[in-house]
Amino acid sequence: MSTRAISYIIKEVCEAIIKNMRNIYLKVPSSPEEWLTVAEKFESRWQFPNCIGAIDGKHIAMQPPGNSGSYYYNCKHTNSIVLMAVAGPNYECLYYDIGTNGRVNDRGV
Repeated sequence: MSTRAISYIIKEVCEAIIKNMRNIYLKVPSSPEEWLTVAEKFESRWQFPNCIGAIDGKHIAMQPPGNSGSYYYNCKHTNSIVLMAVAGPNYECLYYDIGTNGRVNDRGV
């Protein structure tokens, strides 16, 4: 499949996602009480007290934009952006961040 065809498909899929999921959002715990509820669930389910989330990151390989130099170049000798997520006690996504340049490690994100 040509690069041009793939770019049209990706654009069309992204537009469909935006159109159909506009009113769906990620509800991040926003008060101390909500975070305490998450911690209580971690302790009761996993016997892991005082935990408010399991964090992990993933480098997503990509072709860097023109003239970006080593901005997206990571330690695995590829260009990437970083997807970082926090999972709750029931495997639900509590928070995510995507788009940090691959040059930054997980701790930096």
